[in-house]
This record gives sequence, structure tokens and C-alpha cells, in this order.
Amino acid sequence: MTFMGISVGILALICTAMLLFGRRGTIKILAGLAILAILGVGGTAGFLIWQEQNKAAPPIRAQSADGVIHEFPAGTSTDVVDRVMKEYAASQAKPAAAR
Repeated sequence: MTFMGISVGILALICTAMLLFGRRGTIKILAGLAILAILGVGGTAGFLIWQEQNKAAPPIRAQSADGVIHEFPAGTSTDVVDRVMKEYAASQAKPAAAR
């Protein structure tokens, strides 16, 4: 019953649009609404997929010799993590040598 009520309501809106805007105007309005609906569904699906992908992989954590924990985004290659940690260690060694 509810579906029938919704269908009748939509039909009434389309008929009213036909009377107010004519055939071409109504088609343009309905096409615009269809495009907005498609974009809305696609955007929502894309957001949900993105959200699930970010939940699946925790960030990478690496602890340096001085006890500082460094956090990298999930999926960061080990080469990048190694390079950054070596650069950090080198930058921390310089001030201690200058004393």
C-alpha cells in the first residue's frame, strides 16, 4: 500500500510539472534529478568503500632508539620507513655530537 501511495504521489508531481513546465521542461527537470540521484548513490558508495579500506589497515609504527614512536600511513613501503628512520637518527645524532 505504501508503495502505491508513493507511486501516485510521484505521478501527481510529474503531471503537475507537465502542466507548469511543459514536456521539455519536465524532461529536463527529471533528467537533472536522475543525475543527482546517481551522483548521490555513487558518492555514498565511494565514501563507504574508502571508509572500509581505511579501517582495514592500521598505521605502521616504528620506534627509534631514543624511544620516540613514529607513525606512517598504512601501505607505506618499508624502504620509505627505513629511509625516514635513518634520516631521523642522523638528525638526532648531530646535536649530541656538537655538545
